[in-house]
Amino acid sequence: MAIRRFPRKSSLRRAKNVLEGVVTPSLKEGIILADMALRWKDIVGYKIANYSMPVSIESGVLVVVASSPGAAHHVSMMGASIAQRIKELWGLEIKGVRSRVGKVRRNQPPRQKRKLLPVEIPKKLLEEKKKAFEGKIGRKDAEEALARLSALYEIRFGRREKKA
Repeated sequence: MAIRRFPRKSSLRRAKNVLEGVVTPSLKEGIILADMALRWKDIVGYKIANYSMPVSIESGVLVVVASSPGAAHHVSMMGASIAQRIKELWGLEIKGVRSRVGKVRRNQPPRQKRKLLPVEIPKKLLEEKKKAFEGKIGRKDAEEALARLSALYEIRFGRREKKA
């Protein structure tokens, strides 16, 4: 008797048919919303996409957050064309677009902090700064700390001339 490695063709089903039974309408909207956020520039254009982002779909209404009142107004005015474009791309029926002003979050890589290298303060400069602060504060430790800070500032940023 031969062992069958592959099921019969009649038992194979398309992945779409299998997923339709598993994916709920709210999950489908969430997947479309995620894809919509990725392709937002294609829907509203590059300029408006920099100042707005879709955040949710509530009762068939797309909610968009915009960084300024002007951008929110612009998105509201584009509501019909946005709804039409979404229907073309995903087949999702959008009743309208509601915009609100808020913080637009972009998925950007975090900035790398510039690592400052340790600075060696020359003894001559430190002594000069200590003399400048000597007796002005009344606490020796504070005078030394300010002298080191002043010397470090001068090394990093250069000597600033006082304006008369």
